[in-house]
Amino acid sequence: MISPLELALANPETTKAKKERTPIAPPDIRQRMDERGRQFRGKKRELVIPGLDVAALNAKYGMAHANDPKPHGMTFRCRVGGTPEEYRRRYEQAKFTALKRWIDWERKNGWELIPSLRIQIVPWVFPAVDLLDGQPLSDQREFRVQAYFYMNYSRTQRIELPPEITKPVTFVR
Repeated sequence: MISPLELALANPETTKAKKERTPIAPPDIRQRMDERGRQFRGKKRELVIPGLDVAALNAKYGMAHANDPKPHGMTFRCRVGGTPEEYRRRYEQAKFTALKRWIDWERKNGWELIPSLRIQIVPWVFPAVDLLDGQPLSDQREFRVQAYFYMNYSRTQRIELPPEITKPVTFVR
């Protein structure tokens, strides 16, 4: 059986390159683009920036969604190695310490954990990476944690917007 390469080399007519030049864009598109450019020559162009929609801002950031659960995340590291029992004990200790510190920190900042929603812990990077110099830590594994919190003392806050922000602005060139 003859390979396609041998067939191509055996028949010199098939290996010649065509010297036809294909245009990048069809001529009708080029013509339309030229006409569009001529359309704006010597004319002023307007750029309109719409004003802020206060109702949309209220819908997105208002009190209706103030106490919705929000996902928060963190990571912790655990040393790898030893027997499976030692690793399990180190993992449980690292997990407990990291979760306790994290939940206390979130509580200090006004967030409360929603205990009915599960805390998710996923094995993440192995080996873990040192954040200061980017070097891999071959004896540690990193875990990612996600839990849902809500703001326990959300209060209504009124923000006055100047009227010029809510009106559209037009720029003319």
